[in-house]
Amino acid sequence: MLTPEEIKQLPLPIITLFNGLENEAVTNLADRLKFVGELNESERYRYKALNDYIDLENRFNNLKMDFDKQTQKEVDSLLEESARQCYLDDVGRYRLANKGLIHYYRNRRVQQLVDGIKLSTKGEFSNLARGMVLYDVDGKPHALNKVFSKTIDQAIFYSASGVYSYQEMAKRAIEVASKRGLCTIQGESGRVLRVDGYANLLLRTGLGRITNEITTLNLEQTGECYVEVSAHLGARPSHADWQGQIYYWQDKDTIGDNNGAGYPEFIASTGYGTGEGLGGYNCRHSFYPFFVGVSKPAYSKEELDNFDKETYTYKGRTYTTYDVTQKQRNFERAIRESKLKILGYRNLGDSDASLYESVRLRRLQDEYKVFSQATNSRAKLERTGVVGYNRSISKNITADDFRELKTVLKEAFGKNVKVKEEVVNAIYESLNKFNGLNLYTGIKVKSLSEDIVFQTNTVQHGNWSINEFIINRKAIEGMDIGEVDALFKDGKNTVCNSLEDGVYHEYMHALTASKLTFSQYERLCETKGFGEISKVAGQDLAETIAEVGVLRKQGKYSVVPEECKKILKEEVGDLL
Repeated sequence: MLTPEEIKQLPLPIITLFNGLENEAVTNLADRLKFVGELNESERYRYKALNDYIDLENRFNNLKMDFDKQTQKEVDSLLEESARQCYLDDVGRYRLANKGLIHYYRNRRVQQLVDGIKLSTKGEFSNLARGMVLYDVDGKPHALNKVFSKTIDQAIFYSASGVYSYQEMAKRAIEVASKRGLCTIQGESGRVLRVDGYANLLLRTGLGRITNEITTLNLEQTGECYVEVSAHLGARPSHADWQGQIYYWQDKDTIGDNNGAGYPEFIASTGYGTGEGLGGYNCRHSFYPFFVGVSKPAYSKEELDNFDKETYTYKGRTYTTYDVTQKQRNFERAIRESKLKILGYRNLGDSDASLYESVRLRRLQDEYKVFSQATNSRAKLERTGVVGYNRSISKNITADDFRELKTVLKEAFGKNVKVKEEVVNAIYESLNKFNGLNLYTGIKVKSLSEDIVFQTNTVQHGNWSINEFIINRKAIEGMDIGEVDALFKDGKNTVCNSLEDGVYHEYMHALTASKLTFSQYERLCETKGFGEISKVAGQDLAETIAEVGVLRKQGKYSVVPEECKKILKEEVGDLL
């Protein structure tokens, strides 16, 4: 038997292959749009008239063939290994009941069954590959080897009409291609489906068939007629009613048991064999033999009565666990779409669009994490990855981020924002001086309480952390550098005496978080600090470390209490 979690996780490596192909299609489109955009108007028309795009057509024809071969191999390997695992799991269950099954490779019916499922699943993947399309500027689908010529022709035509510039049309092309994503048109039905979602559905269906049909075949060969169904959090409501229970399967009763144990009938209860029932569309439930008098139920009646009943409230709305999983999937799709746009904009050379989309991405990521924390759910960051979007893109603040901050602030907070450019430049220069730029994913302006000037926002990213540098609009709006320096020097809560000291304090937060796992850093934030150093230092050990870092920078490390030095040595080693 494959568990619901295994059926969910096993397809991910193959889905990553589709994400990689999608990324290559969008970024190649951006590259070609950028090339044409650098031509003058007459050269563009000449390019449109003379270029038959044969190089691109051949490239993507070959890419599709290679991709199909690779996915066929990966699908075959995944289903074969999963089938062997399921069969061995059944062998173990039958052995506990003093019953036996023949060896996996000697069971001809099982081998024929597995070969049939592999053949049909791989056939579905071949159909998927043949039907792959990308959308043009007008939102119409085209085969991969044709969409480039169509999109570039559209960009040239619309820009020539004078309604839009070429750059606007190129940006629009990347927006549409990223939002709709790489899709597939399925056969006579003409249904258009996102390839990663459809591939996931095909794999879950194949894995479900493997685990359930092997168990069924073993039941037929042994005459067993009782099964137990798996259970998982976040099951759709119609499936939550029957998951985790034991059933009698009348059709498999070849020994005349006649439901002597008195369990509900399997097919009637679960709808097994239908699209809406167990093992149907996108279902992760499976079942396995249950030996009355030998097997122990996985769940008691009390556990099932209380299983997955908790609800959560977020922004005034109540969510069940199922609702939470659906909301998380929406966040994850939006984050992947945003990352794909950023990759396209970067290849297009549109730094403004890339920067604005990066701000939007960070907000999406923040809200996803806040929602997950509020609903006691793990933020599944592995589901937000996009091939090609890595730490070199997502992690570092650049000088461009600071140069464009004024424009970004107007976009986010309105035209009346008055954080002076010289202050923004001074923050950048200070972080650059301390080699701290690579510790932050971005810079934001927020309205916080007036006793805060800067802040480091540290959030979980897998086992580690990511940081954002926050400027408090209320504290420094309209001030020049001298006034911000005086704000620190005249304050009584911190050892900082200048803007640079304040930036260094935040740098120490980010540096500490980068050296520890998120849980280790979180523990520092929950441990009482040393109030004799400063009021801020007394809040927690993370603040103590930041304040001691500033004292070291000022040449005043000697004033730090010895007990504090000892504890910090134990916590963060040679960081200070």
